[in-house]
Amino acid sequence: MKALILPVLVSISAAGGVFAANMLNGGSQPAAAPASGGDAYGAEASAKDASATPEKTDTSDYMRFKRQFVVPVMRDQAVEALVLLNIGLDIEESKRDEIFKKEPRFRDSFIRELLQLSNDGYFNEEMTSPDTYEVVRETLLRSARTVQEKGVNDVLILDFSRQDR
Repeated sequence: MKALILPVLVSISAAGGVFAANMLNGGSQPAAAPASGGDAYGAEASAKDASATPEKTDTSDYMRFKRQFVVPVMRDQAVEALVLLNIGLDIEESKRDEIFKKEPRFRDSFIRELLQLSNDGYFNEEMTSPDTYEVVRETLLRSARTVQEKGVNDVLILDFSRQDR
């Protein structure tokens, strides 16, 4: 019986490590190479350099930010936790190229708003409430529309988690 305990503990630890690594990585897949010679970032940009890639459906295009947004939660002038968000945009097909070229401006605008929400206490104990989720989503949608007035239909929060220290 004692001989089985060590292999079982090692197996459980390995599975937990794989799960934790997958959660921290956001389950992101490597970006695929562009189908044509050019893309929204210019002809010289490669798939590994692009931090957002389009995901297309019949009626809309989707821009998914490949890098997650990391927002510190402060308490007593120290980082208490980190909030991790994977965000996508539901965009109009006709504005696709225009929006993809502004991806750095979207990231800048979003992180600014997320830091303000963190300072306002939205990422504290009530982070998982539906009201907090809606405040974050609506704030980011307003922010997106300041960067691109027309063409952004919605902000999609794909992952929303908090890691305490």
